[in-house]
Amino acid sequence: MVLTVIPCLCSVFQLSKSNSQYHKIFKEISKEEQLRQSYTCALQKDILYQGRMFVSDHWICFHSKVFGRDTKVLQTQTQLVVTAGFWFY
Repeated sequence: MVLTVIPCLCSVFQLSKSNSQYHKIFKEISKEEQLRQSYTCALQKDILYQGRMFVSDHWICFHSKVFGRDTKVLQTQTQLVVTAGFWFY
């Protein structure tokens, strides 16, 4: 799988709102884990899944809702290899 990221820095208000959304979507992640940044992006699998990437100190997560289907990817930062703006797992 390949994730393409479109850089977009969040304001403090947007980051707070994104942090709430992050914990609502990814209930597996501790509430103490604070979101550092979120990005609009697309995950290439069998089709292109438009969504958001959430980056915290220990996790990089992706969420998309395409055709009413939720797609979630959770990876610890130690499980990833980052290459020129794309990440693979």
